[in-house]
Amino acid sequence: MGHSYSQISDQFIPEEFDRCRALYRKERDYLVLDQVLQIQNTNWESFAVDFTHIGTLWVLDRRKNGKFYLEDFKEFAALCKMIDDLYRKSDFISKFKAYCTLVLWSSVAKDLGIQKFVRWFTTVLANNTFNEEASVRFPKYSGVFLSYDTVKTMHQILNIRESYGIPFQDFFAMCLKATREKDKSIVGDESEEMEEYVLIEVLSDFAKHFATGFVNLMLELGFDPDMDPDTYYEG
Repeated sequence: MGHSYSQISDQFIPEEFDRCRALYRKERDYLVLDQVLQIQNTNWESFAVDFTHIGTLWVLDRRKNGKFYLEDFKEFAALCKMIDDLYRKSDFISKFKAYCTLVLWSSVAKDLGIQKFVRWFTTVLANNTFNEEASVRFPKYSGVFLSYDTVKTMHQILNIRESYGIPFQDFFAMCLKATREKDKSIVGDESEEMEEYVLIEVLSDFAKHFATGFVNLMLELGFDPDMDPDTYYEG
């Protein structure tokens, strides 16, 4: 039997939030993406959630600023309870993922929705750091760069291997190549440092490609861009 909603919201979520916050820069009052992915929700078995799911992250980040606060997790728990009650505690994991996917769809399918998604996603990636700086700049090159580890996290949460058949090392090599195509001044720089970072614009381009493909797929499946996820019937 799972724990009660109040116990999950009032005890287990704050405990796990603080545990993950303490892993990297405890003084911050929020988590970044890689910290969210460290969450162990074994005490939340009533609401087992997959935080590698892009729709779930979209719903969790209420401010759409790439920072995940304790208040976000508590509101998220309330939503989990609502969905659990709505479907009479039947197959929560798949129902909740479906709900989050529809919430993402209802935003991305609207005018400027793809641009909004791309801006949010690149912000999530740019904030995904355990250092002082949210992103890296190099004095001799223009633009903002993100690290190997952040690209690896992006590869995971967008299911690039499963969706496109591209293993991570091949994907990262493609990102490095695209970085050099965008900034010709990097060509010929074989320093170890420049083999570990890619331009944020490269990941932004891929996020746009991902969002466009998502919209096209949902339209092909017959989903209405004006639908309300809160009134969607499971069928």
